Amino acid sequence: MFRFLLFIIPLIFFINCSQKYVTRGSYLITFKSKDMKFSDMGFIAKDGENIRVTIYSFGKLAFDLEMENLISVNGDIPIPYTLFNLKYLSSDYPAKTIKNIFLGQPIFDKKNLKKEVDGFSQEFNSIIYKVSKNKIFFKDKKNRIFIQIKSIIKSF
Repeated sequence: MFRFLLFIIPLIFFINCSQKYVTRGSYLITFKSKDMKFSDMGFIAKDGENIRVTIYSFGKLAFDLEMENLISVNGDIPIPYTLFNLKYLSSDYPAKTIKNIFLGQPIFDKKNLKKEVDGFSQEFNSIIYKVSKNKIFFKDKKNRIFIQIKSIIKSF
């Protein structure tokens, strides 16, 4: 019951405070890179091509990522995607790689794109990227980056 309340209270807060975004669902979001590590429940909301990722830990906002023309981490001043890549991912990545991952869209100009039964996959260099109906998986072995987004409540 306590776990359920920890889930519902932030959901109500998120829906009331996020006027311009439409919530797509609840997810278990894991993000590990050189300067960012978390794995907790969160929400992904969309407004056209804009996306907002909010992560809650013990019912409190732990992480907020807003991706529009620029990207903002935890309400800080929005920065270009290339700076975000430099700090949290890899400078070798195309500018909006993180946005495409959270949108479940192909990355790196659809390099080695293979259609799957319920999504697609891409494997090249040290990168494995898979998108299916209820899960997004991204792993870069060389840069030690791992992102996984698992649907908790089906909303697709």
